[in-house]
Amino acid sequence: IIGTSPSALCRGAYDYLRSHGLGTVGWAGPRLRLPATFPNAPDSSATSPFAVRHCYNAVTPGYTTTYWGWERWERELDWLALHGYNMIMAPVATEAIASRVWKSMGLSDAEIAEYDTGPAHLPWQRMGCIRNVGSGLTDSWHRDQIALQKKRLARMKELGIEPVVQGFAGFVPPGLKRLHPEVKLYDTHWNDGFPVSQRPVVMLPDTPLWSKIGQAFITEWKKEFGEARYWLVDSFNELQLPETGEPPAVMLARYGRATYDTIRAAAPDAVWVLQGWMFNYQRDIWNKETVKALVESVPENDLLVLDYANDYDPNWDDFSAFHGRSWVMGYVPNMGGKTAYTGKMGFYATQAAKTLASPAKGNLVGLTISGEGLENNEALYELISDTAWSNQAVDLDAWLPAYATNRYGSADPVLAEAWQALRRGVYSSFT
Repeated sequence: IIGTSPSALCRGAYDYLRSHGLGTVGWAGPRLRLPATFPNAPDSSATSPFAVRHCYNAVTPGYTTTYWGWERWERELDWLALHGYNMIMAPVATEAIASRVWKSMGLSDAEIAEYDTGPAHLPWQRMGCIRNVGSGLTDSWHRDQIALQKKRLARMKELGIEPVVQGFAGFVPPGLKRLHPEVKLYDTHWNDGFPVSQRPVVMLPDTPLWSKIGQAFITEWKKEFGEARYWLVDSFNELQLPETGEPPAVMLARYGRATYDTIRAAAPDAVWVLQGWMFNYQRDIWNKETVKALVESVPENDLLVLDYANDYDPNWDDFSAFHGRSWVMGYVPNMGGKTAYTGKMGFYATQAAKTLASPAKGNLVGLTISGEGLENNEALYELISDTAWSNQAVDLDAWLPAYATNRYGSADPVLAEAWQALRRGVYSSFT
């Protein structure tokens, strides 16, 4: 097996195994039937049309991976590599780094504690949706998360998987006002079910303090873990825009440039990563004008938009394919931890190829599979992973019998027909 990267080599090995009916690897466990002598294979090749093959979204750590230890992460990274992924969200230990930054600025332990949520709610703290929900965090939690992140990053480097690291998005402990009374802090509003005491505040990058904190986040992370290129900074995900008294496009243009400048000041080769979910979630805010204002001040190859809700509301063409900035299209096969058998197989088999062929696709560079509640609907994840390795649609009439053979170790046509029945039934609907 010859490949251009570790993830390509792993994908090549997996393709070989499946092409000979030797099994499959999924969350329920590997079903591999490795022979004493491997069968010879004719020469074949595969090239991904996507330079980026990305996995997870920002809340997967809340719905699925919160309490995973190294043993479980090791299996997951193997799964990712075998399926050819080369980029994942990697926010583990974000709060350990943040705590150091807050303390260096003079915040007390009590002020930090009234900001942090419990472990399962951390994704929504990072997105500025909530604060001070749950049991909070301990020093031992931070130590364990740092140790886990170091193991993960080392293995990811071996497998050629790039981490997307959490950067500073403007959300700060309210206690910052004690130290900097001059800084304007805006209340965020995500869900009426949370009282004001559990709603964060956000500062905008119209003060030197924003840049100071943002650079400190990156610098402190690099001290602990080394270099990282991709930095996720989302300040408006599922949130209303702060009321600054100016047109939204004006505020967003200033925000975009200042955020990019802050990231680059601390990491000169960095790429700013945004989640495109917010553009679809809040159509009262986001349109061609506001999206353009946010992204146009960033060089085209220095911004990466993860547009991962194409199975819900594909609107990338409404946003002029993000005005020439790099973007990744994809799906959320599991929104919010659902466990039902759902998802349109026909859609997933064809959508990547359709998007690749669109003259309006702009600078499309990748595919993402961004389930939130993992470890279910394995067939869909297997199918979507395969669409990342061809610019042609997957032929389900051929794909499903091969999948059944590898899954069960039997070419019994009854098994293949069972999957065709599932395809016509529960796997023909998103609900």
